Amino acid sequence: MKTEFAEPGTLPRLGLIGRVVRLLIGVAIIWMVVPPFVRHWEGFTHLREGWERPGGTWYIGVLLALYLLPVAVDRLFTVNWDWRSQAAWGALAVLVVGFDLAYYRALWAPPLGWFLMVSIVLVLGVIGLAFLVQAAAATPG
Repeated sequence: MKTEFAEPGTLPRLGLIGRVVRLLIGVAIIWMVVPPFVRHWEGFTHLREGWERPGGTWYIGVLLALYLLPVAVDRLFTVNWDWRSQAAWGALAVLVVGFDLAYYRALWAPPLGWFLMVSIVLVLGVIGLAFLVQAAAATPG
């Protein structure tokens, strides 16, 4: 697969302002993602009756993680999977929902809660860590 990385040395290194901005963005992403899930994981992963789902704005995190999934896969594995990573995530989500319906007789059960929670934390965590590494190493992009 072809990646979209530029050749080393073709982009200028980050200055002090760029490093500080990337450091702040990386810390902000990790701070906004990880602590809420650490505090609320139990309510997110317990069994709910029928078609009930948790309240709140958790779906924004899922949509953001799904949108940023190709970027995270590109940063983590240095391979541009493009839309295929989103299709694989969607197929896994359908399988998990099917398992929840078959085994728990409910749409929202612990496997779906864990799948979504791990997806959000992993994708946004990778992007937050990428910003921190870019700030530390003064690398562009």
